[in-house]
Amino acid sequence: MKGFTLIEVILVIVILGVIASIAMKSMTSSVDQARFEATADEMEELSRAIIGDERLLSGGYRTDYGYVGDVGSLPSSLDDLVTNPGGYSTWNGPYIRSDFSQNTDDYKKDGWNELYTYSGGVTINSSGGGNAITKQFANAVSDLTSNSINGIIRDSGLSPPGDSAANVTVTVQYPDGSGSMTSSSTSPSGSGEFTFANSIPIGLHLIRAVVSGVNDTTAKYIAINPGSIAISELRFPTSLWGGAGGGESGCSGSGADTLRPNGSRPITELTTTGCSSNWECVDEIVSDDDGTMVKRAANSYGRDMYSIEDPADTLCTIVSVTVYARARKNHTQGNVKSLVRTNGVLYEGTEWSLSQVYENYSHEWTVNPNTGLAWTWQEVINLGAGLALKGQNSTKPAYCTQVWVVVQYSD
Repeated sequence: MKGFTLIEVILVIVILGVIASIAMKSMTSSVDQARFEATADEMEELSRAIIGDERLLSGGYRTDYGYVGDVGSLPSSLDDLVTNPGGYSTWNGPYIRSDFSQNTDDYKKDGWNELYTYSGGVTINSSGGGNAITKQFANAVSDLTSNSINGIIRDSGLSPPGDSAANVTVTVQYPDGSGSMTSSSTSPSGSGEFTFANSIPIGLHLIRAVVSGVNDTTAKYIAINPGSIAISELRFPTSLWGGAGGGESGCSGSGADTLRPNGSRPITELTTTGCSSNWECVDEIVSDDDGTMVKRAANSYGRDMYSIEDPADTLCTIVSVTVYARARKNHTQGNVKSLVRTNGVLYEGTEWSLSQVYENYSHEWTVNPNTGLAWTWQEVINLGAGLALKGQNSTKPAYCTQVWVVVQYSD
């Protein structure tokens, strides 16, 4: 049998070497591509941890604004996304999680195991692959921290405040950038326009209008997106400036009285945060949300009942009595019901499933549920009002921060 010559053996070795070299280059290229894609994906996750995920919506509104939406400023480092940077009460992280329990810093490293470069601006950089990869998640810092709101005030008849504009206060609440909540207030023009210019961070923020004297209020959440001027209309539920004339028998005209808790009733089953008495946790005119509140840390209803202020107008015909509760859940379960006690009997309103952000829930009684007849002013004076509240379990309660009663009347 004839064997291979030396030249043939060398040729085979050279060919195998060329094939191996090509395979190694291809493998290296594939590994680098995988690392690049993993790095790009993680930089996108980091960006959304900082400014939120625009894909998360509820009722057509964006609900996630990340670290900036909670704190009101950019993190000073990527560490702030996982560890509260200073005992901030508005920090709600961690905003990003480590993939490996044994390496809790992996979110700070790119696909080549090199640290990302981030110093509090709007870019994250990776240089581990030899070529810089930059993720820019906003055009400028001001697009995230200094947005504007333009709004308009109207009553139920779409009338502007006119000469009563000075009696209207519009307040927006938002995180101050240092771990606490703050607010800005203004009054509208006679035609109802108001503005908060270049001062509002991104996020879902409460905006509220209050009319002094009658203490009528209206409120809503407004979504502030990056680099935007948000537009908001606040409409009061009653006719305030439509020129309603004086009524008969001394009635001052159609309108509403807003009555707030001013004492306790025998039923006090909810626990308190930030106040000594249950009714004091929910009596504020402008909601302080988590500042003071009552809560229920169980998946069964607890009830609170409160005495309420006396009405100012007792000569008009009562159209309805509505009990409002401003509440939220902590996790996935939570419910609330409005309560009234009249003529010695307790009545429950509609059961509502709670959102994870504070919203207003209510039930309207157009007649006295005990008599089936129109409400009398003496029944309102004697009225007890409150709520039934339940959460998910002992560690995930539901909260209520505000309760009030609106008595609608006409001449």
